[in-house]
Amino acid sequence: MATLSATDGGTRRVAGLAMAILWLLAAWSAWNLRGLYWDGAAFLVEMLRKQGFHDFYPARAHVAWLTQAPVLLAIRAGVSDVAALALVWSACLFALPAGLYSLALYRCRDAPLLLAGLLAILIAVYLPTSFFIVGEYNVAYALATAVVTVALTSRPGRPGDSFVLLVLAALAVRSYEAMVHLGPLLALVAGWHATRMAGSTIARAASALAALGFLAAGAVALDTLVTYWTHPHFTRVRAATFDFTENQQFVLALVALVPIGALALAGGTARARSVLGLALAGALLLGLSPWTRYLHELALVFAPAHYVARTAAGALLAGLLVLLCIAEAAARLDWSMLRAARAPAAARRLAAGLGLMFAAACVPDLYLTTQWSRSLDTMRGLIAGKSGAIAVHDTELVEWPGKMFVQDWTMPALSRLLHRRHGEALLVMPVADGKPDPYAIGRLPPLDRYLWR
Repeated sequence: MATLSATDGGTRRVAGLAMAILWLLAAWSAWNLRGLYWDGAAFLVEMLRKQGFHDFYPARAHVAWLTQAPVLLAIRAGVSDVAALALVWSACLFALPAGLYSLALYRCRDAPLLLAGLLAILIAVYLPTSFFIVGEYNVAYALATAVVTVALTSRPGRPGDSFVLLVLAALAVRSYEAMVHLGPLLALVAGWHATRMAGSTIARAASALAALGFLAAGAVALDTLVTYWTHPHFTRVRAATFDFTENQQFVLALVALVPIGALALAGGTARARSVLGLALAGALLLGLSPWTRYLHELALVFAPAHYVARTAAGALLAGLLVLLCIAEAAARLDWSMLRAARAPAAARRLAAGLGLMFAAACVPDLYLTTQWSRSLDTMRGLIAGKSGAIAVHDTELVEWPGKMFVQDWTMPALSRLLHRRHGEALLVMPVADGKPDPYAIGRLPPLDRYLWR
């Protein structure tokens, strides 16, 4: 019976390089404290205030517990350097999705077509939405990808995969609202995996329990959506569903990937060469995108747009995962569907081309991280040696690139975390109508001994 697996040194090198790039990117982002971006600063303030988990939203509690636990261990060990705690916080936020995607890459190392699909997910789903790394969707999307790749590359003689699925299902139960559509899909995948574990009753039971866990994740997400349907925040989220066009990284990734996918499906030697040409063009497009703003003021890589595109990215992820499942089914049942794309040489070219695109797609991420680091230095300079309130609108933060990194209700929290001594100034912004203001100066919690050192 045919499958999408076809051991090849080149494909393994692409998978290995992608893993290395993913972890280097995560390490660089953590080193530059991207976990403090927007809500991340407020979350850390709450952890310091409570000396405990900031799991204010039960529907996402499992992700919160897993990413916040190392920070709380450091706090309870006596660490009072906010910079060190911010580094731990950032590292936790990046390590979990990076680890899940690395698991998926490792499992796809001998399956070039699956690897190509996974690289497409990294290019179009992860990189264009992960600047807002505190968003639990980053973990939920990586988890869904890992589940599908583990199941599709599993073999009857590997019962341990069933327990991997079970652990991931437990995490998924309270992860993110996108599980309302990802949960049932993952339940089907886990249920199919259970049917393949005929040789082990325990493994079959574990896969079946995982399927139930993913259904539970879908139910929790549905209950959350129903409960908060009329909440002002959810209303704004729904209204912004189709604003993903504001995210240049997301749009350019789609523009590059759609014709590549169409040519790969069409097959043929000439088309296979064209795939590499399009991949090179896509790599140039993505790699140069941070500087297109010099051509037009609206053609820019914009960090806040990562948050806006998360819903569309979740829908795209579901579609790509379904395509991977269809491709595996076509290979196992020897359907004519996708036969051209499944040809080993064509699949390897596709994976190599998308590997190049993935490397280029990291350039905008590196660019944004550099601008974020500079803006943090600017914020620190604005408050050092001063006291009272400083209006952000009276500072250089209203200009490029600082305007990408300021948010009304979290600016007091972020500026407090940057204090090297007690009593330094706080950066404040007018709060938009209808938004909470938990960190207005009068209500910002005292953080006692915690200072930036």
